[in-house]
Amino acid sequence: MPRRYLEQLAIPLRRSNLLVGRTGRCGGYLLAQPAGDIRVRQIVEAVVGPMSITACALEADACDQADGCECRVLYTLVNDKIAELFDEVTLADLLRPRWKKRASLGGADPLKAGEVPDIWPDALPDLPPIASGSSHVEAGNQPERNATGGP
Repeated sequence: MPRRYLEQLAIPLRRSNLLVGRTGRCGGYLLAQPAGDIRVRQIVEAVVGPMSITACALEADACDQADGCECRVLYTLVNDKIAELFDEVTLADLLRPRWKKRASLGGADPLKAGEVPDIWPDALPDLPPIASGSSHVEAGNQPERNATGGP
């Protein structure tokens, strides 16, 4: 991805306390929390706003016909299921081979599908930072964070 695009993505992620920025020679961006604590929903909503397949699924007032619309109930249920799934999946999950296998099986758990379990550890170390330029901060040298996730 182009660096300029990544920098634009970093702005809302920083505002949502999902990334922290570091300046200087070893500057760049670090996850503000462990990857296992960051939900996909947090990332999506930080970048694009509340998830909704239609405006009326979030707010009935967004559509003049919402009160009599039989589809709105379905749209709301679909919205809720998408939000549920995105809340269940963490950034760390997306890096696990088992997760990728599950997605390729249409959501079926690979262990139940007779697959051999992967050997990926349950506790992932902190992810390396998304570096700006060619320098980066080592994962072990992350700043201490306060309760709000900031340095």
